[in-house]
Amino acid sequence: MPSPTSDQFAMGMLDVERPMLPAKKNSLYAFAQRQGGGVEEEPLQLDESGLHRFVPKCLRSQFADAQQEGLYKKYYTSQKQGDLVAFVMTALSWQFFCGITYAFRHPDLRSGKELSALIILILAFAFNCTVIAVYKLRATALKEQRLLRQVVPLLVFVVLYSNFFLDLLTTHHPLLPSDGISFQILFIYATLTMLPLGLRLCVALGVASSAALLTIHGLYSPHLRGHEVVAAGSLYLGALLLGILGAFVSDRKQRRAFRQARISIAMKLVLEQQAQEHERLLLAVLPKHLAAEIRQDLGAMVHGQFKKMFISRYENVSILFADIVGFTALSSNCTAAELVKLLNKLITRFDKLSEKYHQLRIKILGDCYYCISGAPEPRVDHAVLCCHMGLAMVDAIRAVREETRSSVDMRVGIHTGSVLAGVMGQRQHAYDVYSKDTKLANAMESGGIPGRVHISETTYACLNGEFEVVPGNGELRNSEIKASSIKTYIIESVIKPYPEGTLDADRSRLSVQNEQHALSYRRGSQRPSGHNGVGVHGEAEFDDRLLQALIAREGATIKGKANYATLSFLDPVLETQFCALRDKLGPALISANCLVVILSCIAHGILWQL
Repeated sequence: MPSPTSDQFAMGMLDVERPMLPAKKNSLYAFAQRQGGGVEEEPLQLDESGLHRFVPKCLRSQFADAQQEGLYKKYYTSQKQGDLVAFVMTALSWQFFCGITYAFRHPDLRSGKELSALIILILAFAFNCTVIAVYKLRATALKEQRLLRQVVPLLVFVVLYSNFFLDLLTTHHPLLPSDGISFQILFIYATLTMLPLGLRLCVALGVASSAALLTIHGLYSPHLRGHEVVAAGSLYLGALLLGILGAFVSDRKQRRAFRQARISIAMKLVLEQQAQEHERLLLAVLPKHLAAEIRQDLGAMVHGQFKKMFISRYENVSILFADIVGFTALSSNCTAAELVKLLNKLITRFDKLSEKYHQLRIKILGDCYYCISGAPEPRVDHAVLCCHMGLAMVDAIRAVREETRSSVDMRVGIHTGSVLAGVMGQRQHAYDVYSKDTKLANAMESGGIPGRVHISETTYACLNGEFEVVPGNGELRNSEIKASSIKTYIIESVIKPYPEGTLDADRSRLSVQNEQHALSYRRGSQRPSGHNGVGVHGEAEFDDRLLQALIAREGATIKGKANYATLSFLDPVLETQFCALRDKLGPALISANCLVVILSCIAHGILWQL
């Protein structure tokens, strides 16, 4: 028979599901490995398409990856919700200042304008206090409601400027050209840097409020001159540019923090994937109840010649041996790739049956499969489950016989007794069972009949009449059974179908109800899947974890770690490391100082008519 090629082996292999990272345009796995390998940090990948190609590189502020940009906008909007409290605190500070001014000025409450201004001031103050209380108590719930995230900031802005304009019209007689300019500059900067809205909308609000204030001065200031309007406009322009620059610097810093968190989460996912791979490989060799203990012992110091022995004795367990009859003849009629594929499919089916019937698979020796029931957790129905397992294996091999049109069959032997189960070897661990009863179970299989389940009299004594049996006469076919002087039986039929007569009878009723609830839930929450078996769920899970990590990072407090008076860390090491950091946006902040000086000089020059 010609030897199979590697392609034939590849075609014969079955797909195995494994946890994978989201399949994105840029491989996140390679991205994380590159960053974790000490490669120098790459610059931000910003968008260079469309109109962005005409913008200087230093002024671009949008990721090239549309999915990454969408996730960043969600994070930035969520993070800016905390700045709304700071904006409201700014409004409260101005309202508190107005309240003190009213108290010292002794307003005439008989005047309708001054009374209405005072009432609106009180209502605005109460509204802002309510907003802060609600956001502090139910911040998470409000962040999840998109409508409130847009409406509440706009409502706070409208209330503030309604109060501001009404105060100018009622408390300043006459209205001077300089009244309200200082507060307007503050409000413009606060709007651009604190209000949790888009930058374009914030700029529009700043321009609209400045135009409205200039209009009020033009209508109600009797001695307003043209150059005073230009001077005020230049100051408002300076506040707008300063706010835009502050928002730009903040956005760049947030994008770098976003990228660092993305690297961190990617590395964490890679480590989790590797840990799952290691765990899967370990559980493929060792039982779950021993894997954790052996993992802890791997790095232990050896005192003496040998390491710790992992051996346990189990009483009242049933041992099942199953062997494929006619496997040699089948191998001569199939190619190696087809034979491996068929055997793998069959063993996989047996593993699923062993999980269903609570069997602990011990080992696979070529075409021989053996397992035990009743260990490591003792069960009174171990013999019944083993018999159901054997009958299911016979049914499974019958389907293979019909598929391959061959004489392949399954011979199953079961015996009940005690075993010693343990792990042998220090480098290549092997889990196995040892006892006289194990050898006898193997003899039950050798002395069995193809297509039938052969059991010993000790196993039959544990069945409680749940199976109809006939004499097996195993001593006539196997000398070891004859030497042991035990009676054997062949299972003829099942009297109580599974799960009746087992501990799973009550659990199955509950599992049916739970499965119905789970099925209805899945039908109501199905999500579309993507390609390559990863799907949208993997990417959505990664995005959710990334967003949560970023929010948690922003919410981390430094209380008890820093001195708020000196703005320095209490730990000298942290302070030294912080001072050593180089801010790449330092030139932009320096240019802000120059911008303030230039526009202030222009405003003073216009006022003095230079």
